[in-house]
Amino acid sequence: AFYDTDRSGYLEKEEIRQALQSAAFVITEENFDSLIASIDTDGDGKIAFEEFVNFYTDMEERKKWDSIRAEMEGKLPGTPSTMTIIGRVKAGVNVRNVNLNR
Repeated sequence: AFYDTDRSGYLEKEEIRQALQSAAFVITEENFDSLIASIDTDGDGKIAFEEFVNFYTDMEERKKWDSIRAEMEGKLPGTPSTMTIIGRVKAGVNVRNVNLNR
């Protein structure tokens, strides 16, 4: 689809908003402004081709790292968990500070 509706060579905020809406993407105004700020690195209020490519490349790189991290976490020992202790505890032992993952 073609989103540079005014053929300026840039994507303005309203053009990006329309593109997101046409893709049925729901986003708050605050998150939308944050998204634009993260893409519009020179702060001129419009997204140049280079800015978009840099943003897209960064997102693809993050997805790769997230995938690698998720794969590694699946192979690592579990994260600390909460355990309810029923019974007697030695006087003076702070059970909040007992690490059961040793």
